[in-house]
Amino acid sequence: MDFDILQEEHPDIIAWIYCPNTPINYPIVQGDNNQYYVSHMPDGKYNAAGSIFLDFRNSGDLTDLNSLIYGHNMTNNAMFASLNKYKNQSYYDEHPIIWIVTREVAYRIDLIGGCVTAADSDAYTIFSTEEQLAAYLQKLPGKSTFTSAVDMETVTRIVTLSTCSYEYNAARYIVIGSMVPIEYPADIHTQTAKN
Repeated sequence: MDFDILQEEHPDIIAWIYCPNTPINYPIVQGDNNQYYVSHMPDGKYNAAGSIFLDFRNSGDLTDLNSLIYGHNMTNNAMFASLNKYKNQSYYDEHPIIWIVTREVAYRIDLIGGCVTAADSDAYTIFSTEEQLAAYLQKLPGKSTFTSAVDMETVTRIVTLSTCSYEYNAARYIVIGSMVPIEYPADIHTQTAKN
């Protein structure tokens, strides 16, 4: 990703999310509220599909203990609609990893759970201590729609991907992943510029 070009054209782009062999391959934007990008594209144009966006309360460099990322559940399988497929174990088995790329770091997102939850549940907490995160993670396996191969003891930071679900009013389906940072070589930007 050439973030110089991306951010010059659309300064609210803070990362890119990609899940191999799925429709998920989008920029992640962050605004100053959680309403604007529900119905706007990264270029500011109105669009009912909206954008994939990071919660405005989160740090834009994705260093919080829980980074919250939202996307619509579109009927054409676009945006975050395919997250609902993680309600089946077989889909997780085929797609256990998602990638999030920033200017400085690529994160391998090792998926650890997925569940239906209320829009105001503790899943949307930006935890302030590691103890709070650990307590939350202890409850996750019992709720998850799939069994993850990830050792939960290794999880120190998570991302929560959220989309609409329809089991009840204001239901959401979330997919939670352990964020494993993979730093780029120090000269990556120079190499990219030369190429």
